[in-house]
Amino acid sequence: MKLRQKLAVVLASAMVVSAVPVVTMAASTNSLTKETLKVKKEAKFYETATANAVRVKFTDHTGGKEVFYLDLENAKWNEDVLNAAVAAGELTKVDSGYQFTSGTATITYERQNDDTVKVTVEGLPTTNDSIVQLPLLVETKDGDAKVTVVSRGGSTTVTQGTFVFATTAEKKISVTAKDDKTFYTSGELSEITIEEAYTGALDVEGGATFTIEIDDSDFYFTGEFKAEYKYGFSGKTEEITADVLDKDNGILKIKIPRIKGDSRGTIVLKNIKVRSSNRKPSEGDFLVDIKGDDLVAEKTNLKVGKVSQYGIYIKAKDDKAKDVKAGRKEEIEFEIGENVENSMITNREFEMTLDNGHWDYKQLVKDAYDAGKLEAKYVSKITTSSSAKVEFKDGEDDDYKKAALRIDKAWLAKKILDNTGDWAVLGSTKTDDICLAEFDEDDDKAVVETIIFTIGADDEGKAVQNNTDCDKLKFKTKICVPVDKQDKEKVEIKITGRGIENESSATLINIINPFKVTFEQAVLKTGKQGQVTGSVTITETDKDMLQKGDVTFKIKKDDEDFGIYLKDVKVEVSDGLKGTKSDVTKGKAKDNAKVKLTLNRTSKEAATITFKDMTFTTDRTVPEGTYDLEIGGKAIDADDHTITVKDFIKISTANTEEITSSGLAKGVAKFVIGEKKYTLNDKEVEMDAPSYIQDGGYTMVPVRYVANAFGVAPSNIMASKGTATIFAGERTINLTSGSNVAVVNGNQIKMATKVVNKDGRLYVPAGQIANLLGIKTSWDNSTKTATFENK
Repeated sequence: MKLRQKLAVVLASAMVVSAVPVVTMAASTNSLTKETLKVKKEAKFYETATANAVRVKFTDHTGGKEVFYLDLENAKWNEDVLNAAVAAGELTKVDSGYQFTSGTATITYERQNDDTVKVTVEGLPTTNDSIVQLPLLVETKDGDAKVTVVSRGGSTTVTQGTFVFATTAEKKISVTAKDDKTFYTSGELSEITIEEAYTGALDVEGGATFTIEIDDSDFYFTGEFKAEYKYGFSGKTEEITADVLDKDNGILKIKIPRIKGDSRGTIVLKNIKVRSSNRKPSEGDFLVDIKGDDLVAEKTNLKVGKVSQYGIYIKAKDDKAKDVKAGRKEEIEFEIGENVENSMITNREFEMTLDNGHWDYKQLVKDAYDAGKLEAKYVSKITTSSSAKVEFKDGEDDDYKKAALRIDKAWLAKKILDNTGDWAVLGSTKTDDICLAEFDEDDDKAVVETIIFTIGADDEGKAVQNNTDCDKLKFKTKICVPVDKQDKEKVEIKITGRGIENESSATLINIINPFKVTFEQAVLKTGKQGQVTGSVTITETDKDMLQKGDVTFKIKKDDEDFGIYLKDVKVEVSDGLKGTKSDVTKGKAKDNAKVKLTLNRTSKEAATITFKDMTFTTDRTVPEGTYDLEIGGKAIDADDHTITVKDFIKISTANTEEITSSGLAKGVAKFVIGEKKYTLNDKEVEMDAPSYIQDGGYTMVPVRYVANAFGVAPSNIMASKGTATIFAGERTINLTSGSNVAVVNGNQIKMATKVVNKDGRLYVPAGQIANLLGIKTSWDNSTKTATFENK
């Protein structure tokens, strides 16, 4: 850009600023009393009626003086002019300078030099919004005359600001343009706005003239356009002409006639039509040069549109993806629109498919139910009329997916659309061609990642391919990010289908990984009790990553049954997480055994949760291989998704070194009289039946727990109506309550005392059960401990 062009741009910018009040903070609101004055060089203003003035509205004045300064540029505080103003009765000469009144205030100008006067305002009321006017009784120089309100701190609440109050410039108009139009082989340029440089700039013989020159040789002007008069020119009817000077080079000459307005006028040129001489013009920005001697600043490479093939775009709101934690759902806004007019066609459909996320189908089902827009047969399956608690009778996720297919299509389209005012939607009266939306279907269930949208007519009932707009569909709806997508980077949306010219995609969500899961594999032997092994640690990546609710985990392996039993788990929580409660549901892992940790609040700092010292029992039927751990709960996922720790448990057949020739596991078990626990290889194991001493001095121990201690799984102990059958390695033992005869592998063995059924448990003397199992026993009378050992 040449130097004179740069100066012209600065001049135009200054003139635009002069017409707009400057408001900063709340100290004062400043403006000019007149628009920029067109003057001759060395014009002198000594009368307030003809001079411009700074208008100051004090909003924070609390009393006392206001002292500030007025600095000039391209003008001067000429002492002769000030004295002439005194002679004209506009000012009063005082010892400190020049004085006048404005409203209730007395104002003094103290001239410091040609550039600066000190302003002292006295007598302002303490009420807000007091106004004074400061006349610019000055002499102008060449160019733009500017005044700056200067606050030097101290005794003022005035706000600083700069204004162009007069100009000697001969240029008549400034030109700006929008860049919101897109077309391919033909179309309209964006609006071009012409503004007077100052009031009366076009009130001259010959008006003003300029040219618009197309940079792209593929296009030419047709000569068609419209003009709109605004502001000071509002209501004018003078004809503006547009002549195509050179069709090949694309030059359009605009001629504005002489126009007189009561203030600065504006002209908007619209519908300037262009056409391509090439069937496949080059794509990109459509640039023009605007030239002419009457312009404040000529424009080069001014963007007034974009050349693009027919097609559809998709983008997130403000072109910015939203940060969302995995396991959460967020309301997301995005836009699908035409690159070029007529790229969308009414009554055609397209698919919107999410990658690493899904639409909030459960909430949409509930909202549709509330609105009466869910098919009746699904309404009958819902157990409550409260949308906050809508649940299906069997509580299965598949039921929600089936119901999602039965949501009213017109209702769903209106529900997810944000700019419904631009489209024919449910309730529109001008057309039957309303927007529709439905979930994609697979095996009678909704594909919850995909919504199929049918394009309706516009708000006037017109098919979108017949209007002159680049149409847009703006969506606002919730998207769920499953917790198992925590290691993915983003949720993308892709649009495809015959309703659009091209496939397109955009990133809607940046996925934040809320926590890391680490684990120590639990290695278990078959047919063994009280195995303490394995740990799982959940570590937040930052504070407030886990939500309020439960964290649960359970063992899983497809639909197989397996003999793994959860007996106990220790839960540790770091200091960053307060108000937690843990609960262990013991039992067979395949059934309902699980660990639950309830979080009553979110963390104040990144927290750690550890599940450790897990105690398992396995029976001899459990297959070798690996088993997964499923972590779930509302604390990690708002929509009941889970994450899977693969191969958390590894099962292997017990080593031969751990099994004796009898088929029982090696080990040492100790039972203390009166205690509901025993130790197995120095580790405590809980039981629900304590040992006791019977009359006659017999140490009675619960048969089940002694057998468990040496690898007999619960499934290998069959009890019913006072009898028990124990499959203990190579021995099958039958016991009957009230009988002193045991049957081992079909052979009767007489015992010293009878089997006792106490509180639902069968008891036999310690020495007797040891003999039946083929293991050693000893008694410590001082500690009241019966010890069993299998080597």
